[in-house]
Amino acid sequence: MSTILMNLLVYASQKKQHQRLLQALNGCDHRCALETFMTLRSLGQRLRRNCGGETWLVLVTQSPPELARLSALSDLILNTRSILVLPDHRRESAILGHTLYPRFISYLDSDFSDVGSVLETVLARITAGREDRTHPSRGPVPEKAGFGNDLITRIARLHGHEN
Repeated sequence: MSTILMNLLVYASQKKQHQRLLQALNGCDHRCALETFMTLRSLGQRLRRNCGGETWLVLVTQSPPELARLSALSDLILNTRSILVLPDHRRESAILGHTLYPRFISYLDSDFSDVGSVLETVLARITAGREDRTHPSRGPVPEKAGFGNDLITRIARLHGHEN
């Protein structure tokens, strides 16, 4: 059984895109607490509650009007790392999408494998960070060791102060 590494909130209003995205995330889903939303209202309600821990959003927009409605939730989205799937390659969509400050942008006409790859990278970094904190050879640094303490000792000696 795998450990849950992060919360993953997925928004896609159409079932077809929702299923395509979940297929692309197949390798990630067992390591994430996955929540899916098909309406902006339900997504907004969820974002108003504390997510707790590492949380990422994947937001799939079907059309420019839907992207505009999503941008109305920007005050809730800005505080969460996100991946945005734009409905088209138009300049206006890109400009509006960037106002949400996503960490990654993809497009609706893609196969979403890029989204899966980004999330795999995120999960690998989270896993590496956890291993660094728990690995026995990477325990706490002794108080007397380290560059900072050596530098302070040298400065104190220069000024005539001994330990």
